[in-house]
Amino acid sequence: MIVVTGILRLCVELHGGYAKVKALYEKILVVDDDPNVSTVLGEIAGLIGYRSVEKAENGLEALEKYEVLKPELVLMDLDMPVMDGYRACREIRRSDPDAKIIVITGDLRSTLARRTIKEGLANKFLQKPVNTSSLVEIIKKVTTSAETLERSNH
Repeated sequence: MIVVTGILRLCVELHGGYAKVKALYEKILVVDDDPNVSTVLGEIAGLIGYRSVEKAENGLEALEKYEVLKPELVLMDLDMPVMDGYRACREIRRSDPDAKIIVITGDLRSTLARRTIKEGLANKFLQKPVNTSSLVEIIKKVTTSAETLERSNH
């Protein structure tokens, strides 16, 4: 894990993310049922300046944590047990229309991804496997601009 962290830190620093966004963020919620994915995403978030990285393994747990934590950003997988990411995004958006959500999914052409995109439930979308520099850039854009919801034709 130390090697992975060192590589992630280097990638983030090389792309200017670490120095430019350090100390801008308080809380992020990483939602993914794969503990390896959530660990890596959490490490990236920590390296770019999030002081508190919380994790959830499914959409229901994400809803519960969102209501308590009120994070500045949510990184949400779509395909999860108990409650999928589409429903979780919809519920978060219903309770907080200004929520900042980045969906990270293995297949942007899946039914859940198409519905999430069509309904504008996320600010941005990323396909797995995630490119670190792309993730850093998207996080910076979503959290530092008054960007509207993405309603694109992926």
